[in-house]
Amino acid sequence: MQLPRALTSRDLPEAELRAAALDGEVFRHGAAWCAIDEHDGPALRIRSLAPAAPPGAVAELRTAAWVWEARASPPARLEFCLPGGVRAKSSRSAPVLLRQSELGPADRVDTGGGAVTAPLRTALDLVRVLDRFEPVDATAVAALLALAGADAEVLRGALRARRNLPFRERALARLDAVAAASGRAAVGSPGQPAETRYTS
Repeated sequence: MQLPRALTSRDLPEAELRAAALDGEVFRHGAAWCAIDEHDGPALRIRSLAPAAPPGAVAELRTAAWVWEARASPPARLEFCLPGGVRAKSSRSAPVLLRQSELGPADRVDTGGGAVTAPLRTALDLVRVLDRFEPVDATAVAALLALAGADAEVLRGALRARRNLPFRERALARLDAVAAASGRAAVGSPGQPAETRYTS
């Protein structure tokens, strides 16, 4: 029997997975375990989130930035959004954060392993939604924009084009930090952040 690329306790006992990690055969990745020789990238990362994703949920914010390799590691609590009309609650003790969000067809990417907000939508959400916008977030937004073939001015235009958008002014103010991050060599090329994947 061939095992999935992203393993959970449904595939092998947790103790066996942890022992395999100690032996250097697998590593913790998102909400799953992956073989050490698996090629890391968006497809594997979104698949590794599947065990934690509520039905119909789409990975977003810092979690989506990690999927797109704009961050070295996922956030401590994975973030998902639910399309309008789908109701769910997240508990304070749950490992995931959920929120309602309207997503158009261009705002999401669906794969066989799950769904994630598209790079440009992820960048827009990061500058607009986060309560605290850290330098690492500005760097992630810059990398997402490069991946989307866009820049801070494109994002500025997208923010201004949307009517009645909450936190628009806060997002516009944060674009100065994004523009500065775009100019730093530490951003690197899209999909190749300076930090190593083994920090996840």
